[in-house]
Amino acid sequence: MRRLGSVRMQLALLTCVVVFSGYAVVAPATAPLGGAISGLIAWFVAGRVLRPVGAIERRLRELSSGDLSLRVPEPAGDDEVARLARTMNDTLELLQESSDRQLRFVADAAHELRGPIGAVRADLEVAAAYPDQVDPVVAVREALIDVDRLQSVATDLLTLARLEAGEKPKREILPLFEVLGPVRPPTDVEYTVDVDPATLVVGSRQQVTRLLQNLVDNAARHARSAVSLTVREVDGAVVLDVDDDGPGIAPEHREQVFSPFLRLDEGRSRDDDGSGLGLAIAAEIVRAHEGAIRVGESPSGGARLRVELPAPAPIP
Repeated sequence: MRRLGSVRMQLALLTCVVVFSGYAVVAPATAPLGGAISGLIAWFVAGRVLRPVGAIERRLRELSSGDLSLRVPEPAGDDEVARLARTMNDTLELLQESSDRQLRFVADAAHELRGPIGAVRADLEVAAAYPDQVDPVVAVREALIDVDRLQSVATDLLTLARLEAGEKPKREILPLFEVLGPVRPPTDVEYTVDVDPATLVVGSRQQVTRLLQNLVDNAARHARSAVSLTVREVDGAVVLDVDDDGPGIAPEHREQVFSPFLRLDEGRSRDDDGSGLGLAIAAEIVRAHEGAIRVGESPSGGARLRVELPAPAPIP
């Protein structure tokens, strides 16, 4: 407020000097009285103009407490101060949404990590308490299974954090047929791939491979017997369809499936084999590659996850 008071004083003095100069030229005898009146008027006018700025400053001081739900007052009209206030409120809205997402993510991650950590501890405690009744080889084997799951969740958390932080993927022209080579479903289902060997995409080989593997993993975990991956070029984009013959995804849940650690009440809720981050990572990889991903219905009755990635620009 001290700084605003100084600005107000400067505006008033500037106005007073201008008006006083005019009086001095036109009517030298009344110049002092006219200058004083003009200065008083300028003081009140400057105060009125700067009052919304003072209110904004006071609210910003309150925001230093960390309460991102607060908003600065928006003056009526469409002047510079009103537009500044609206812009600040829009920014605060985005900051609050980002903070809420981070808090939910941390809470979900802590919950997911607690499971495998608790399982490892239980295995070791039982083995230590009953050494004569527990086969040490079996105990170690079970603990390693839980450690593998813990490592998988931790790795996926780090991957998702890097992607959400805006990590830029390496750009190179990739033959999709080669990228699909190591991609295999984790379960014993019928798996078919239909792709033209000449099809190319632009992006990071590692991330595109991870994207395709995550989509195939998700489809295989929910398929009854078959998973298919089809690739074609449409209007300068490479379209990939991953289909399964499982229970499908209800329309009201199709946007939610890309959220981390999502649990649905239906047949496609996350099972114990997944970290709950596969589709969230896939969505972030697609976003980083300036593509699009959505969920639909497969002709085989299950779910279809469709990804559109940019194709290389044609050589003139």
